[in-house]
Amino acid sequence: MAESATLFEEIIRIATAVKQSEQTLVSDMSRLGELYRLMGLLPESEKIHLEARARVEGITPIPQRLHAYVLTHLGLTQSTMPDARKVASGVEALRAALKIEEAVDGEQHPRSFTGRGNLAVTLSELGLDDAAQAPEFKKESLDLHERSRAIGASLPLAPNAYYLSLSDLAVWNLQHPVGDEAQRKAQLQDAVKLGEEAL
Repeated sequence: MAESATLFEEIIRIATAVKQSEQTLVSDMSRLGELYRLMGLLPESEKIHLEARARVEGITPIPQRLHAYVLTHLGLTQSTMPDARKVASGVEALRAALKIEEAVDGEQHPRSFTGRGNLAVTLSELGLDDAAQAPEFKKESLDLHERSRAIGASLPLAPNAYYLSLSDLAVWNLQHPVGDEAQRKAQLQDAVKLGEEAL
């Protein structure tokens, strides 16, 4: 991973020097930020994602899919940082990314399922760490999972992201029961059925 980060750093240095496409540069910056996050270098990841966000928001018109991509990775980084203000900013970035994804691609698109899943899982994890906001985070997380389940159930052939979201919902409900038991059992049965059909 460190070699990949070094490679992306060099790509960004060259792209900046030769005035490469701003969208390509932003995309490469976001990839580097994601590598930093996966390496546990959260301050470095946040710094490059913030720069990528400023650059993408400076393009006219703003490329919405790229904007959502940058916001997603910024949100995933900030939501794992120890500073509560940064965590709140990260959650807001994930919400903004999801809003863009659903507006651009529609709520049935795989990117929208992934966006709902990212936000739902992040909120459920934060709910475990923050007792004061746990009920609010758990409810929003559950609502997002339920929304994905309802949308996916209405599709003749749902995307893989839907199955993952449904599985996440079932596992999360088993670990952290919310709502009535009949609802949790129905969600688990749906997840198992769809998993068996996928095999």
